Amino acid sequence: EAQNRLLDIDGLRHSISPEAGFFVAGDNDVTSADQYPLTEVEEHMTDLSGVSFGVRQLWETKRGEGASQRNVKWMRLDVTAGFFSDNDSPFQSTSDGRYFASRPEYSFGDDYIFVDYEWYVSDSTTLMADLSYDIDASDIGRASVGLYMERSPRLSYFAGLRSVKDLSTAIGTFAIRYKINRKYSI
Repeated sequence: EAQNRLLDIDGLRHSISPEAGFFVAGDNDVTSADQYPLTEVEEHMTDLSGVSFGVRQLWETKRGEGASQRNVKWMRLDVTAGFFSDNDSPFQSTSDGRYFASRPEYSFGDDYIFVDYEWYVSDSTTLMADLSYDIDASDIGRASVGLYMERSPRLSYFAGLRSVKDLSTAIGTFAIRYKINRKYSI
């Protein structure tokens, strides 16, 4: 029933998808030289276990008039938290925990909260932001904001800013993509 011309909303549909992951990895002090040659996964194993849980949320609305009205994404918000038993993994950054569900042995063992947000302002403009909060250090490890704009089927551009605590820096990005024809883009 939601209606708002300023925000371009014609009804809202809210989808919520919870997710959870748990893993345990052990190390018996066998070096990678003592293992079979095709076991590159095992060289990253440490005594690390953890759990990750989160909520993926999507809001959809309708855009267009009459017969051309269609359902589109309006906003997306994903919030994930991870908690690990060991924060001394040699494969982690110093202030940015992460859990990789497809390869948990590559996960970084810092406790974290990660927020990822997108607002589809219109069919051609998207505002994006993300933030990684390190619970152990009580500090923000990474944060970014960006704006993607597609002004024609052939021209799109992106402008963004990312802050990285480990590097004590902010990084600005500007990108342009021009589609020359069906096969080539610059």
